[in-house]
Amino acid sequence: MHYNHVLLDLLAIFVSALFMMLVFFRAGRLPTVLAFLAAGVACGPYGFGFVTDVHVIETLAEIGIVLLLFTLGMEFSLPHFKRMWQFLVIGGALQVGLTIAVVVIGAQFYGLSLPFAIFIGMSLSISSTALVLRLLDNKNELGSAHGRNSLTILIFQDLMIVPMVLVIPFLGGREIALNDILDGGGKLLAFGAVSFVVVKYVLPVLLREVAQTMNREACVVAIAVICLGAALLTAEAGLSMALGAFAAGLVLSESRYSHQALAETMPFRELFNCVVFVSIGMMFDFRVVIQQPLLIMTCVVVIVVGKNLITGLITRGFGHSHKVSVLTGLALAQFSEFSFVLGKLGLEAGLLDAKTNQLFLSVAIISMAVSPAVNAVGPQLADLLEKILPTGRARKPFGMIPGDEEVLKDHVIVVGYEHRGKQLVKALEKVKIPYVIIHNDPKVVLEESRQGKRISYGDGTSEELLKWANIKTARLVALTLRDELTTARAASVAKRLNPSAQVIAGAEGLFDSFQIVNAGADNVVSASAEAAIEFVRRVLEQAQVPFLEVERIALESAAELEKINRRLLRRRTSQTPFQAVPFNMVTAPVTVEENCAVIDKTVGDTHVHHDTGAYIVAIQTRNGELILNPNGGNELHVGDTVMLIGKADQVAEAMLLFKTRPKDMEPTPVEKVEEAVTPTPTPAPTATDVDADKKDRTEE
Repeated sequence: MHYNHVLLDLLAIFVSALFMMLVFFRAGRLPTVLAFLAAGVACGPYGFGFVTDVHVIETLAEIGIVLLLFTLGMEFSLPHFKRMWQFLVIGGALQVGLTIAVVVIGAQFYGLSLPFAIFIGMSLSISSTALVLRLLDNKNELGSAHGRNSLTILIFQDLMIVPMVLVIPFLGGREIALNDILDGGGKLLAFGAVSFVVVKYVLPVLLREVAQTMNREACVVAIAVICLGAALLTAEAGLSMALGAFAAGLVLSESRYSHQALAETMPFRELFNCVVFVSIGMMFDFRVVIQQPLLIMTCVVVIVVGKNLITGLITRGFGHSHKVSVLTGLALAQFSEFSFVLGKLGLEAGLLDAKTNQLFLSVAIISMAVSPAVNAVGPQLADLLEKILPTGRARKPFGMIPGDEEVLKDHVIVVGYEHRGKQLVKALEKVKIPYVIIHNDPKVVLEESRQGKRISYGDGTSEELLKWANIKTARLVALTLRDELTTARAASVAKRLNPSAQVIAGAEGLFDSFQIVNAGADNVVSASAEAAIEFVRRVLEQAQVPFLEVERIALESAAELEKINRRLLRRRTSQTPFQAVPFNMVTAPVTVEENCAVIDKTVGDTHVHHDTGAYIVAIQTRNGELILNPNGGNELHVGDTVMLIGKADQVAEAMLLFKTRPKDMEPTPVEKVEEAVTPTPTPAPTATDVDADKKDRTEE
């Protein structure tokens, strides 16, 4: 059956791509794009011929480009689009126009025809959106100055594809008909009218209704409807499908649901991107390179250097630094995947013959293949030029606004915005720590965004959402979700994206804590455990137990929980590369009693920190004098009150040093621990008990 052939072709593509990815990874972590191109060469008709229906693969590749432009639109945002309009229009027009002009002038020296020169200039003027986006994303440079410049020019290039497609038949000798112009204009007007209605009235209602369902499948289907519907509309208007998808993404970017939509789309985009580059690789005939290696490599070098110079000089003219200009130029120094579409049209129009077309394809594919290596040396080349060339007078680049370069950093990402999340945000606002909120209730997101809070719709397990929240520069990630499985997934993703960020999570019970800690959380606060300690404290207070005794017992309970928590963290540390760092420090006052271990000793002679790990941070003498941060020479007397700080078990152990005991008993470290975790006097421990406790101390 036909479907069997399609499935076999897809299986051949993915198997070849996977194999090449593994080979390229072992060869030095080479870019994935190169692996996809190599897989295409192997699968294609000029390789082993694994793929039999190239047309189906080309169709899937077109869908991949549509998804690529759709996600690009969501990442670009309309405010940024408006700020960069000067660079978009003027800079983009100069880049395309100058490239065509240089090619036309150069072609005159070789006696090439003007239509052919214009065709080559148009094909050369556009760059690979898929490749550039991939390279920038891999290096986390989409938000950089050269990343934004590159994307802006790419958008203009994509806009110019439409008139280029329309012009090629006329370059081949076709006469311009008035009916064609009128028909095209009518389609554009109809497209504009339909787009306005959809954007103004249909999309907001659709997105609101889908978000309220809290259904992931509904979200995915809605995204597919928006993306493919926009692509179909532009195709019917005689425009590029990719352009329609980009416009849909751009509109969706202003929605509070955009980050979740982007997260749901990314897996599909990555899958289809594989098909895009594999399909490009299938066009490559290596025999052409063997026959004319010098000509092809010369063309590739001229193209890379020439496009870099043109784009770099334009970027520099807009006020950017030498470094940004060089990096922008290198990013766009290759042919586009749309160049192959233009090449096919040029072949049909008679501008290319079969031999010239293969030469054209070879140069285009090799320029894309060397692009990762060219961009890898870009920073070193840019730094060199910064030292050699004069910087000139600094000025703000066109399209930039104050603070455009600022990136949120050293902040807290709050995942979940119910009771715990709201209390945490209030506390962060009081101490003026920056934060970002991720929440899955569209109504709450809308309300809080209107109040000026930095909040986005989603569940917090998405890489794209966490990247939007700048997790790479975050200080801490606080997970306040109810579902322990979602919390565990969020902890795992957060730790993978930024191992240095501390992840603190809330949990309901002990079993949930196990799961979350093993997933990557640095600390887990158990709601049931905290509630149990507070319950004990309230009951003892009502029973009129003295305050210090209540606090001592509460600390003992906290110490037991701390021991469990430390064991959880130790278990996790043995399974993952992340270091566990506990944060649960407590303070407690204790009064110096008669016949205690520290009576009439100086702070230095008590060895409190050495023996227990706790610190003495303040002393209130029996005469009412307050001593903050006491030195080693301050003496402790009966009736003095000491403030201790440390982890719960350390403070509980230290408090015993200040309690009355028989003078002739000098407790051993083991006895100290036994007393610390036992609220009432107990018989002397047996040898078995001591050995067991020594073993536990050793594990700690």
